[in-house]
Amino acid sequence: MWSAEVINEIIFHITQFSGLWTAPGDGTAFLIFIGINLEIAFMFLVAGIIIVKTLPKDKNMDVLGMNNRIFFTLFWAFIFTLAEVVLHDWEVLGWEFPY
Repeated sequence: MWSAEVINEIIFHITQFSGLWTAPGDGTAFLIFIGINLEIAFMFLVAGIIIVKTLPKDKNMDVLGMNNRIFFTLFWAFIFTLAEVVLHDWEVLGWEFPY
């Protein structure tokens, strides 16, 4: 997460316009980087714990024909992407560039 935020800061520095994503400064306890605030950092902390707790104990178990570790990686990536789309629609997370 932090390496992606540093890359986002570098993009902002190069363009002098915007990073790939931004977190508005209004309504946050503390804006850490241009794209992450204290609330998002804690959300990822809690999300990591939730993800580890949802993994089956059997590392070799298949889910929908694929290894459960790959399945849950794709599943949670989809859930977090969906959450970011909702946050963008609520204008809490900004995406300036169309890609």
